[in-house]
Amino acid sequence: RWSACAALLCAVGLTFAAWHHGCWHLFDGQEIGTRTTLDVRPMCLEGVAIDNVRWRPAPKEDPLRVVPQGDTCRLRVRVTAVRDGDDWLPASGKAMLTIDGHLLGVRAGDRVRILALVHRVPPAQNPGEFDAAYSERVDRQLVRLSAVSPDCVTLVRSGSRFHPRRLLSELRAACNEQLWKQIHPERAGLAAGLLVGSRGQIEYA
Repeated sequence: RWSACAALLCAVGLTFAAWHHGCWHLFDGQEIGTRTTLDVRPMCLEGVAIDNVRWRPAPKEDPLRVVPQGDTCRLRVRVTAVRDGDDWLPASGKAMLTIDGHLLGVRAGDRVRILALVHRVPPAQNPGEFDAAYSERVDRQLVRLSAVSPDCVTLVRSGSRFHPRRLLSELRAACNEQLWKQIHPERAGLAAGLLVGSRGQIEYA
């Protein structure tokens, strides 16, 4: 009996080890991360919005900040194709898209075309520093996208109105909007992070 239990526990452990190895090391041959490096390069691609657009208000004025920063938006996308000249090549992978300004009219499940700057997520450079590459790889995101304007994102086809993530994101956005209306701006970001999960606004509260 003890031998059978030990064999079962060993099998379960090996199964989870194999699952972890696959999630961490094994990616599709068309993964967008295999086509990029730490150097920033422009790229035109298509993908499907995983969540609704999340708005991030501009940070407070800082005399040490050389370049002023305004409002930005963030959108997680699942890449489906990359343009190579006049051809569209199949691609895969998830990425976080940051847009300067306010992106309107894009919701979870929508197919979009993006003209963005692409680069691999850089690893930590100093001991004890937050390792963004490790953190995002946990979610199987190897690259980041950035667009200088909402005009760089074009809606190709709208998704279903009953997409589960779309409904959840719209509920979160409605609650977030009410929090910012009802609570003082200095505390609204923290409230939104605690109550509806909009953690990207906490640092600006």
